Amino acid sequence: MRYCQESGEIHVTAEEAVAFSLLHYLGTSPTEDLLPLRRADAALRARLGLSEAGVPLECRLPSGDHTFRLTATADAVEGTGRERTLTLLAVVEGAPETPDPAAVRTARALAYLAASCLEGRTPPRLLLLFHSPTLGRTATVRESVTPKKLSAFLERVMAPLFLFAGHELVRVRRRLPAMRRLRFPYPETRLGQEELMSAVFRAISRGKRLFASAPTGIGKTVSTLYPAVRAMGEGRCDKVFYLTAKATAARMAGETAALLGKDGALRAVLLASKERLCARRGVPCREGTPCEKRRAGAAREEQALSELLALERPLIGPEEIVAAATRHGVCPHELSLSYSSLSDVIICDYNYLFDPAVRLGRFFSLGGRFAFLIDEAHNLGDRIRDTYTVTLTTEALAAAPLPEPKEGETALAEARAARDELCRLLLSLAPAPAEEGPTMLRTLPEWLPLTLGELLTPLGTLMRDRRALPEELRKPVRSFYYEMKTILDTLSAYDAGFRLEVTRTAAGGVSVRTLCLDPAGVVSRCLGDGKSAVLFSATLSPIAYYRDTLGGEREDEVLELPSPFLRDNLAVAVMDKISTRYADREQTLSEVAEAVLATVRARRGNYMVFCPSFLYGEALHRAVTARAPGLRT
Repeated sequence: MRYCQESGEIHVTAEEAVAFSLLHYLGTSPTEDLLPLRRADAALRARLGLSEAGVPLECRLPSGDHTFRLTATADAVEGTGRERTLTLLAVVEGAPETPDPAAVRTARALAYLAASCLEGRTPPRLLLLFHSPTLGRTATVRESVTPKKLSAFLERVMAPLFLFAGHELVRVRRRLPAMRRLRFPYPETRLGQEELMSAVFRAISRGKRLFASAPTGIGKTVSTLYPAVRAMGEGRCDKVFYLTAKATAARMAGETAALLGKDGALRAVLLASKERLCARRGVPCREGTPCEKRRAGAAREEQALSELLALERPLIGPEEIVAAATRHGVCPHELSLSYSSLSDVIICDYNYLFDPAVRLGRFFSLGGRFAFLIDEAHNLGDRIRDTYTVTLTTEALAAAPLPEPKEGETALAEARAARDELCRLLLSLAPAPAEEGPTMLRTLPEWLPLTLGELLTPLGTLMRDRRALPEELRKPVRSFYYEMKTILDTLSAYDAGFRLEVTRTAAGGVSVRTLCLDPAGVVSRCLGDGKSAVLFSATLSPIAYYRDTLGGEREDEVLELPSPFLRDNLAVAVMDKISTRYADREQTLSEVAEAVLATVRARRGNYMVFCPSFLYGEALHRAVTARAPGLRT
């Protein structure tokens, strides 16, 4: 949703309208599995007789002093008058003949909004195409809609937009001008800061990616956040995501955001994990029945949200979120996500963008004009490799909580059949008995994601139908479902940078493990959900290597800055006569202690001593303090 002051119109897409409605009425975000295939699969669109770009539609809906400009996209509009048919193509997980109810609800809502944009009083007939790329099948659903039903739906779905429109007007009229006028928060800049800030502003303004190596001491946090906020004030991006690998870096970014927004120029939120926020620590919602806070109505969450907004603080953190959620009896995690929808800067962990299990679908399923600031980017490659390395074994499949089905238990029978077929196919990959070690496959077998999808479909049915399983099996089946879904989500990212490791297990089964050797493709696709990205670190060297492994292109800008500290203040002394090899450490401990004392006695100051292990550090500490009992350590 964006307010245009020149025209006085509030621009909103059909996808945004559906997202706002789901959050308002149901407290849920739209499923990420429901995405248009306009960019992803031109061949499928051609086979179904759909245009490559779709049919853009729009209408204007007056509301008080303003007008909503609603835009939608149909995949085809054919015929005229009563014979007119509107087609919408949607992607679903599992069998398209029995799509998830949430996917059906979202698809129908998008189709109704597209129909509302068509001229004429006669609503079109709707043709919904549900396609599963995993299974390679498409199912069709035809529906007719009356003018009265269409009008009532439009009124209902637009109601939440009227509530959120006020926040958008405040953002455009008050906060964006304040961002444009924002001054650098310190009296002077350090060496290299202005160069870094200029490069960041330039990258965001042009919608490009920047790789910056900036040594410790330059002040990277403020040097990236400040120009990003200024760029947002200039209309170069709509939201800034500051992504970190560590909680300490997130807190520092939060302090900087609070400093920048102290005069009302900014609304920022520091997101924490669901486990940290929730009182049911260690009991994820998806592993059991959602608690009463997840079932709380939208009205209570809006009250908690209004309370947070009334604080008018530049930064809202986990403490404020938990306090407001507790007072109103709502889920703190959902409340933090709702507040993030109304924030300018979102500070969060890498996982919220790069991990398919926890990524922020409300933002990234649709994409947007986002600026990504990736702090300590040298850590990102290893994080991606860990996240996208998953293992599937025939033993784990055999132990799945799927009892023998009784008469009429169709979903359970289908799940067991798909599980058994998956085990059979995995065994066919087993290395020959004479071979030692694992077999490495470059290409992912086509049947692997296909059969996993066929397993997830009946598992989803079992989860939704509380009568299909006894009470003691519901939680294990739910856990098994999400375990298989995580594997399928990982396989969907499989590209040339992956390998599939196949190993015989000790029990005679097979283990397959995805190995993400080159994370470039994964990083690039995730960053593609925004408009621009700045990846920076004090140790992004050699910078060409990190640009390649983090999804960069040769035309992407790189920046390497020198240390801001005076070179005259650097002294390097190498004592190559003392060995600290493991076998020599006990014998040379006293020599190292004397070297430490000689160093600290030479000049008054504060010193840090780094040791090869905790055990050695404790031994060295005892040796130093024994020789200098008056030394503060």
